[in-house]
Amino acid sequence: MFYLSDRENNDPKSARDIRNTRGAVSTKDESGQFQQGGRLESGFGTSSYVDTGYGDSIVKAADSDGNCAAVWVRQTEDITMGTANLDGTLDEGQQMLQMNSTEIIADIPNGDVWWLLTQLTNNSTPDLAPMVATNGERTIVAWREVSSSGVDNLTNFDQ
Repeated sequence: MFYLSDRENNDPKSARDIRNTRGAVSTKDESGQFQQGGRLESGFGTSSYVDTGYGDSIVKAADSDGNCAAVWVRQTEDITMGTANLDGTLDEGQQMLQMNSTEIIADIPNGDVWWLLTQLTNNSTPDLAPMVATNGERTIVAWREVSSSGVDNLTNFDQ
C-alpha cells in the first residue's frame, strides 16, 4: 500500500510541519495485516539523486500481479512561515515559486531493488497530476506539465 506520511521517524510532533509529508509504503505480513510503513526518501533504494524536497502530495499507484509502481508530486522549494508574509500568506511571487517547484517522483521496480526512487522531472515549470500504469513488465508514468504567463492568474495555464 502506498500512502502519504507526515510523521518523520513515526514522531507525531513532526506532523506539525507540512515539509515532513512523504510518500510511504507498507506491505502485508503472512496474516494479511499491514506492517508499519517506511517513507520513500533519498537513500531508500534511489537510482540517482532525488531531491529531498519540502513535502509530497498526490500519490498514485498501480499493480499487476504483485508488481507495483507509484508516482507522486514533490515540492522542491521551501515555502514555509520563514518565507511567507507575517500573516502566513504567500504573495504572488512566492505562489509562483511554489507552483514552479513541483517535480514528479516515481517508485518503479527494477529487478531485485523493489523501492527504486527516480526523480522524473527537474525543471522550473509546474509538474502536476501524475498517473501510473504497469503490466508487471513495463511501467508508464504520465503527468501534466503546465505554465502560466504571469503571477496575476497562476492557475490559468495558458502557455
